[in-house]
Amino acid sequence: HRDLHSFPTRRSSDLPNDYPVSDSVMNALESFNQQIGCDKDVLITGGNRSASSILGAGRNSTHVQGIAADIVVPGQTNLETANQAARTGLFGGIGWYQEGYRGLHGEGPHVHVDLRDGTARWGFTASGEALHGYFPQAPGVLNPTSGRCGCQ
Repeated sequence: HRDLHSFPTRRSSDLPNDYPVSDSVMNALESFNQQIGCDKDVLITGGNRSASSILGAGRNSTHVQGIAADIVVPGQTNLETANQAARTGLFGGIGWYQEGYRGLHGEGPHVHVDLRDGTARWGFTASGEALHGYFPQAPGVLNPTSGRCGCQ
């Protein structure tokens, strides 16, 4: 596992450092960063969790399985990020949590991505309305960068 602070883009100093992500997730996120453009930062706000975590869906959670991350891309909406993630085909599961959303345990807005087999889509609006099997379509332009995105 790599620590969150090893992600190869500019990082925020206030990210949690106790949620590592697996190499397979990190590799998918690096590929995602290349496809949306290396001029954008992909910030990891959540990674692996224990089955007893109040965040997530217990022992069946993809976070517990070590195949998920929660991300934000500063300068664009979470809906744009979720649509970009879907367009890349890199992730099986994608969840959209709209800006302004707060879950029962205080979890905030982000985009969930995971490497499950098959496809799963869902979302939560700022008011807490649950969307099952989809999230709204929105522009999510890909701007591929050749080569790897590096630290800046």
